[in-house]
Amino acid sequence: MNRWGRQMLMVGTVLTLAARPLVGQEVQPAHFHHVLINSVDPAASIQFYGRVFGATPIKFRGVSDAAFTEKSFILFNKVDQPAESKLNTGIWHIGWGGVDV
Repeated sequence: MNRWGRQMLMVGTVLTLAARPLVGQEVQPAHFHHVLINSVDPAASIQFYGRVFGATPIKFRGVSDAAFTEKSFILFNKVDQPAESKLNTGIWHIGWGGVDV
């Protein structure tokens, strides 16, 4: 094998090894840190997320009422009226898996 062939073999081996996951490496599931939700009734929203998703009511940074679920915070911004029901934004849905939704 000539020098060019050896170099290509070495490059191919390095790329193959780099593409493999490390043995014993645990894949971390995705999660979000926080979501901020506009709500006309934050207290009722916190109760909803507690009942449906098992979120725990908390004071986020000791200041604002929020909910904590798994590794994520659900924060609430009090608003006077609910948002429009038409889809006028790219972010209108938050989805995450649950055990028994």
